[in-house]
Amino acid sequence: SSSSSSSLVDKWCWAMSEIAQSVTQLLELPPNTLLVSTTTKEAEQDEEKKQDTTSSNSCDNNNNNCLDLLRVFSYHATPDGPQLGSSPHTDWGSWTIVWQDDVGGLETYSREHQQWEPVPTSKVTASATNDTRAEAYWHCIVHVGDMASLALQTNSPTAVTATTAAGLSDDNSSRTSRDCYHWPSPEHRVQTSTTQKRASLVYFGYPPANTSIHKIRQKLKDWKPNWRAGSSSPLPLTEYYLLQNQSSSSSATSTTKEEDANAKEQQLQEYYEKLEKLSIQEVIQEKWNQVQRADD
Repeated sequence: SSSSSSSLVDKWCWAMSEIAQSVTQLLELPPNTLLVSTTTKEAEQDEEKKQDTTSSNSCDNNNNNCLDLLRVFSYHATPDGPQLGSSPHTDWGSWTIVWQDDVGGLETYSREHQQWEPVPTSKVTASATNDTRAEAYWHCIVHVGDMASLALQTNSPTAVTATTAAGLSDDNSSRTSRDCYHWPSPEHRVQTSTTQKRASLVYFGYPPANTSIHKIRQKLKDWKPNWRAGSSSPLPLTEYYLLQNQSSSSSATSTTKEEDANAKEQQLQEYYEKLEKLSIQEVIQEKWNQVQRADD
């Protein structure tokens, strides 16, 4: 029935939201920075129940600060050969929680080795580890999104600039690499199976709608986890799909020449400086406008 289906979706959404919240807590990040805090949402709902005497839409106003969404993807088998079910991209938001069935197909790009690597399913994991219990567990993948990747560069020697984003050294910095935390957002894609249909659930977590990347970076100015993790160097701005024009009308430009690459980096730096001041709501709206398919 529709009510039972809705209940099941709610349960999946809540479970994946809790995973995103757990990642935030493990990183010891302040509430309401990269995600709308669950406790804050519950407090707002409780307060709304107390004050629900004058307005019928104030609860909606509270919920509007949360942009998180759960999407269900289904990929048909392609007998003539594997095809791209999802083109290479990075995710825009904070954390992306992915569940895929045992058909697999999710791949991440290894920038170090310059090749695509398949993400193991729970079935593959069980076989590789000889753990008969592994298939009974619920496995998921957590991707760092572009907004989190950019915001978490707060502890790098300087702010994100064309120089630091390109991974170049900064002579004015007195801080060591131990003070730097970089969390690159992975480029990933989906390949279809030639024999089986594939399904996946993807939960996209975003910062609060009314904040901005600039405000988040300011809030995280003194953030420093008790344990070191992440990459040793930040990504070039060209790696962030959040900063790219993803509309079908945009034309790809060659960056094989050094002057073209430098011009592209400078262009993205200027765009980023504008984007980080916008509210997250405005940024997401702009990105959705880019990828919106026009009616035939």
